[in-house]
Amino acid sequence: MYATVDDPSGVGQVTLSRSYSSAPDNWLQQGMDSKDGRNFMTTVDINKEGYDYLKGGSGQINLQVTATDGVGNQSSQGGPSLNVQFCPG
Repeated sequence: MYATVDDPSGVGQVTLSRSYSSAPDNWLQQGMDSKDGRNFMTTVDINKEGYDYLKGGSGQINLQVTATDGVGNQSSQGGPSLNVQFCPG
């Protein structure tokens, strides 16, 4: 997952949140890393996580990126849901 974040007061932290259609209120969070303070990335291995939450079936992942600027203000942006298709066996 990639996100470009820019703020005049600097970017303090960027977090990716995600939930699965089987548990839409259970948001999992992880920090995103940046080498230049503007372009952030993280990797989510959904093989086990997605399988556990979707019970081996198909479903959706909801995504949201939250950025905190240098003075503590937060802003969030959700994206489109991603379809996940699992193949049994």
